[in-house]
Amino acid sequence: MKFTLPLLLTGLLTSLTTAIALPRGSSSAAIQIPGKSELRVYYQNGQNFIFEANVGPPTSAPSATRNIFTGVTRTNTPLAAVTWLETDPANPEIRVYYVTPRNTLAELAFIKGQWKVGADIGFAVQPDSDALYALRVGTTIIVGYSNADGNLAEAYYSTGTPVWQTYTL
Repeated sequence: MKFTLPLLLTGLLTSLTTAIALPRGSSSAAIQIPGKSELRVYYQNGQNFIFEANVGPPTSAPSATRNIFTGVTRTNTPLAAVTWLETDPANPEIRVYYVTPRNTLAELAFIKGQWKVGADIGFAVQPDSDALYALRVGTTIIVGYSNADGNLAEAYYSTGTPVWQTYTL
């Protein structure tokens, strides 16, 4: 196959102008890969699947976009993401949190270069709530959400006590 300059330019321009479509009411979350100028942006598409876009410096087009979860999620689920256990900075672990259709907190896990369905953590989330955040403090993951009573709550998981627990703020 022979590549000509017009063909190469057309391909380049197409990749630079391709936009990521977000349905009305959807949310997104992002992390920075430690030590790199690379972002990972997580979003829900119109079929309620969760996608990941690899994005470089500002104004650069996504270098890759892939579907990381085709399971069942709540329509317009809030999303939160965090890096975790950076034992291999070239390939850090990532967690993405979302809400299930049963309005419970759930997790996806990127471990050793592969996406795995984490777990339905099971803590009840207020229906239609948009509140969701995730952060790491030391070896503890903290995920904030609006509980079934409408109060701000945090679920947490520590490597010292490897079981999810929750409390109300």
